This record gives sequence, structure tokens and C-alpha cells, in this order.
Amino acid sequence: MDCVDHGYGVVEFPLLIANIADDVLDAWVEDMHDEQPECYKAFEMAPQRYPNFYAGHPDESRLMLIQRLRDATMRAVGHYAKIYPGAAKSIAWRGDSHVISYGPGCHIGVHNDNAIDSGTQNEELIGSVISTSLILSDRCVGGALGFHYLGQEFLPCKGSFFAFPSNFMGAHYITKVISGTRVARLEWFGHGKRTGNFEIVELGQADQ
Repeated sequence: MDCVDHGYGVVEFPLLIANIADDVLDAWVEDMHDEQPECYKAFEMAPQRYPNFYAGHPDESRLMLIQRLRDATMRAVGHYAKIYPGAAKSIAWRGDSHVISYGPGCHIGVHNDNAIDSGTQNEELIGSVISTSLILSDRCVGGALGFHYLGQEFLPCKGSFFAFPSNFMGAHYITKVISGTRVARLEWFGHGKRTGNFEIVELGQADQ
């Protein structure tokens, strides 16, 4: 599997998935926006988060896309665990995922995904070990994914995928979107007590 280990646990898969149809993606995001839970509605200049992948009346093309994204993520994380075998020993589940959309002016500062000071909405992620981001749309200016300790920024490229530590070593941020929309699918893998939806996984068999 084609990937680049940038160090600090940050691994890039330059084109994990291809042929994401813009019209299918746009209709999907619109339906998820219409059924966005109140607690997920963002403040101005903050990204929008969409957890309900099956919003609206998904047709076969959309269901196929959802499954393709899940399968591609699992393959990449399985490969990541071969590069960093210690991570595989710390994974028991794949957690909830959601789509995140950055419109003009949106950005997010440096943070890590299992910080204990991120409020109650982040409590589900305290046990996360690996964070993932799959770029679904790069029709934007700006919106780079930056890694604080690595000292690098990566402009969004449709179909590209990043896996990185959920803890402080993977501290990351998104630069301001100047125009257009940046869309990505986020998912976490970890261990420990869970109260939300999760699926038991064995990373040793994920990339067979």
C-alpha cells in the first residue's frame, strides 16, 4: 500500500481512494446537514460536523460510497499498525465517525483528539489511540492539515488519508479556508470503556 511515514507517527496515504463523485458527495453532505443534531451545530467560523451518514433516503450509490470509505479506512489503519506495531496492541475498537465540513473562514487551532480539557463532547475520544482523516473534497483554497510537532502542513487532496496518534504527539490543526469547502471523514481507533457505538476490531488481520 502506497504511503509516506513523515515521522512522529504521522502516516500519509496519498491516494487511498479514487473516484469520489462530487455530485454524490454534495447530495450526501446536504442531507446530513438537514438532519444535523442540535448538539453538533457549530459556532460561526467553526467546522460543521455530520454524524448521521444515513440521513435522507440513501440510494445505492451513496450506500456504496459509505461502505467504500469504511473499508478503505480499515485497510489503511491495518497498514499503519504494521508500521507502528505498538499501536496495534492498543486497539480494541473502531469508534464513531463523522464527516466534517470547513466553509470559508473556518479553521481549528492546535489540539489533540484525546485531550481531557476539550469538554464533554470529547469524552468518547479519551481512549482513542489512532486518529484518521480521509479527504473527500478539496474544492477549496486553504484548509491545510498541520501537525504541531512535525512542523509540516498538508493541503487537502481528494482521496488522501492521514493516520496519526490521537495523543499530544499528534497535535494538529486546520488552517483557515479562504474560499470553497473542505470536507473530510474522521474516525478514531482505541481501547477502554465506551458508551457510544463501536465495533471490535483486530488490527493484526485488518490489512490481509
